[in-house]
Amino acid sequence: ATELESMANLFKRGTANQLWCEYIVQPHAYSPHVGEFWNTLSCIVYLFGGTFGMWLALHCGHSWPFVYCGFMLIVVGMGSAVFHATQSFGGEMLDEVPMALMGLGYMWCTFNMHWLTSPPYTGATFAFFHAVVFGAWAAYLFFHNYEIFQLTFVFQVAFPSLIVLTSGPASILSSARLAWWLFLLFIAVGRIVWDYERWLHKNGNCPTNELDIRFWLHSIWHACLVVAQTFW
Repeated sequence: ATELESMANLFKRGTANQLWCEYIVQPHAYSPHVGEFWNTLSCIVYLFGGTFGMWLALHCGHSWPFVYCGFMLIVVGMGSAVFHATQSFGGEMLDEVPMALMGLGYMWCTFNMHWLTSPPYTGATFAFFHAVVFGAWAAYLFFHNYEIFQLTFVFQVAFPSLIVLTSGPASILSSARLAWWLFLLFIAVGRIVWDYERWLHKNGNCPTNELDIRFWLHSIWHACLVVAQTFW
């Protein structure tokens, strides 16, 4: 009974570190079981994007980390759906932990791609990256400071992206780097959308009308992450 109670408390509504605008202005609008209907429904794009990403990686003969990133995108979507449906700490962890694991995959994709990720520097570079991520996550779980999670994920995206963009022999601005730049572009657009939604929430200006494009900001973040992953 104690274990069941602990599990129930883990997924107790309102225990998450963050709440999103849709829940503030439109809680349980379409179902008593789903706190944020549209944010939950929009998570379906992760299923399509992750499946396409795995197929593309296999079709192009990419190494296993690329397939892994596609698979983890699906897992992120499933966790995100639980998070937006329940507003629970358990749901939040099912969303954020897979995001961190997917971020590890981004780094693994760079193996032997750059002098930093090739012998004799492979061990030191990957050890540094993993130490930063695991240390930051330990701090996040201890302090429950959402900024730590956000900054850690930015690091997980930025560090391998810089490695990829500066790996030879093509120039950083060459057409061969176009897909990587598009990845960063959609991640950046998504982050701007994310931060704008957080700003509206913080200032008590969450839009209430579904016809207002700002109502859909977090769903747009979902779409941006999926499109970015396709270019990765």
